[in-house]
Amino acid sequence: AISRRLGLIQWIENSHTLRSLIEQQWKKENTESDSLLTSKSALLHRNFIGGWSPSPTSVDYRNAIIRHERSSAVGAYNLQVNAFGRHHLLRALAGCSLSAEKYISLRQGVLESLAILSGACYVAGVGDRHLGNFLVDLERSSVISIDFGLVLGMGARLSVPELVPMRLTPQLTNLLRPADGAAFFEKTLARTLALLRDHSLSLRPLLNMLVSEIRASVRSDRVPTLAAQLMEDKLYGFRSPGEILMDE
Repeated sequence: AISRRLGLIQWIENSHTLRSLIEQQWKKENTESDSLLTSKSALLHRNFIGGWSPSPTSVDYRNAIIRHERSSAVGAYNLQVNAFGRHHLLRALAGCSLSAEKYISLRQGVLESLAILSGACYVAGVGDRHLGNFLVDLERSSVISIDFGLVLGMGARLSVPELVPMRLTPQLTNLLRPADGAAFFEKTLARTLALLRDHSLSLRPLLNMLVSEIRASVRSDRVPTLAAQLMEDKLYGFRSPGEILMDE
């Protein structure tokens, strides 16, 4: 470790993943099932995809994209959200707080740091951002991102490609209720992207390191070169996120 806050390998005490916080709270409030995989929300998801296996395949997802239109996908998503609930993370953080002041600090700190991480991970093309790869540091009221195995848009090359650059579900936007969590996230994200753009020269060593990592894992020299260009496009806003995603 270089310091208490910086190091290649570090054990973070008093921390939990977003998944574990949400899952533990969900289990306290639900008697219908003892596993998220058999919850009503999960069953609705598998029904929409078209497979009843706990782990739908890439073929299942491909067929679902072909079979459903956007309105159908949005409707299915809302059904799953309503079946699962929107406040498990909020209640979990309340249970971790010993005072009202800590509760307020934890709610805002988690959403603020998540917005900052989302901006940084979007620019760097960090993938695999599932709930198990976000640690909540209860002591410092912040979120820490872990596991950077997929960078510079490599998540879009998976058999089930990652098409959404960041996570922002009702579990997260409801953290600041009754305030507007989505608006707070948006403002923080915009400031983060502006700061990254203003200090883009400082990111050059990071870009070079990421390109070297990709070059060592893929056979084509074109892939890391294109990935580096896409990172610059994100950083400077040369093109829309949709166009960049198509290239990824």
